[in-house]
Amino acid sequence: MSRAERPLAGLLIVFVLSSCALVPGRAKTSPPPAPEPRADLPPERLATERAIARFEDRVRNDSRDFVSYTILGQLYLRKGREAADLAAYVKAEEAFRQAIAQKDDHVSAKILLATALASQHRFHESLALAREIYRAEPTSVEALATMGDALLEIGRYRAADTAYRKLQETVGDHPAVLARLSQIAELRGDVDTATALVKKAAERAGDSPEEDLSWYQARLGEIYYQSGRIDEAERSYQKALELRADSPPALVGLADVRAAQERSEEALKLLRRAVELAPEPAALAKLGDLEARAGNGDAAEECYAAVEEIASRPGAYQSAYARELALFYADHRKNAGQAVELAARDLGIRRDVYAFDTLAWVLYRSDRIDDARRAIDKALRLGTRDATLHYHAGMIYLRAGDPTRARTHLREAVDLARYLVPEDGVEALSRLGEVSAPA
Repeated sequence: MSRAERPLAGLLIVFVLSSCALVPGRAKTSPPPAPEPRADLPPERLATERAIARFEDRVRNDSRDFVSYTILGQLYLRKGREAADLAAYVKAEEAFRQAIAQKDDHVSAKILLATALASQHRFHESLALAREIYRAEPTSVEALATMGDALLEIGRYRAADTAYRKLQETVGDHPAVLARLSQIAELRGDVDTATALVKKAAERAGDSPEEDLSWYQARLGEIYYQSGRIDEAERSYQKALELRADSPPALVGLADVRAAQERSEEALKLLRRAVELAPEPAALAKLGDLEARAGNGDAAEECYAAVEEIASRPGAYQSAYARELALFYADHRKNAGQAVELAARDLGIRRDVYAFDTLAWVLYRSDRIDDARRAIDKALRLGTRDATLHYHAGMIYLRAGDPTRARTHLREAVDLARYLVPEDGVEALSRLGEVSAPA
């Protein structure tokens, strides 16, 4: 799931879609109505599409209606999240800019614009705008939250932590604040604190929309899964799906659990549904791998082709999915030079620990071991307990001629989540004398 999409319930101004005041100046004639959205969409998606059509009509009727432009932008943000439609974030940006053009002191639209920019992975622009708002409105918790989120994404963890602590001082233990603090704790290797914070957030979010409640449970499932607590991950993902049956993050998460449990048919069904709802490259790559293991070669190739096609689309897609495509190439041992270019592009956008991990791994696959070692050292700087990260580190240190550090990191990877460590990592650890290769 995308950690950039954190709930902001209660921290961002929410406009009521059913009854909003419109400024005068409506056109005398109305444009033709928008086409009816597909009836086979999930109910939430269908409601979003219909609301978008309604508010597109409103702004076509009256180009000065800044309220409707703002609501339209929010609806596009929702569509982007629900359907993994990055083009919707671009449309959200356009709508918020139109709202601001009509009312230049429209603070809520400016904050939402910063969110739209971040959703396109334009984190530095988002940060600059949020800071501008915060300087003018130092009591704006929305601007402070947006600043913290952008700082987190670009790897400025201390500054992000400071922003979140200020947020906590202002609004207390709001669920959205606790969820943010949990990510800092997890990145620093404190999985127990991260888990406790998300559980507390889920408990305190009782009156939140079901979408947010589902997000907290899926986030909890992710932490459990990454730390090898597979039964607890299963329960959390199931709770998330009970709250929102068509939640792509929860569907992908439960599919991961089923794959780890060697229940491949169930995993395939869950992943197929997830990518039908939200065709994201990472989920498509997982589905392709499962299809390949099931002997469905043609289906696997279709998934792999979709990964490359989506991640190579112009504009927001190339920025947002550079990391995913780089890792896809590295994990599937193809296009090594292009993978390095993509990882370098991602590092230019985000200098977080996973940007350095991605760069390290593609450099390893390109046999640039000294460069890979320097990158993985930076990826490990916070002490993050992530099985895949430690697997990458172990394999890199092994090739770099450092068996002691290789053993340490491969052992950590296996201890965290054996099912996340590929066979070559377990075999390498076996050769280093720590465990026996599995039967």
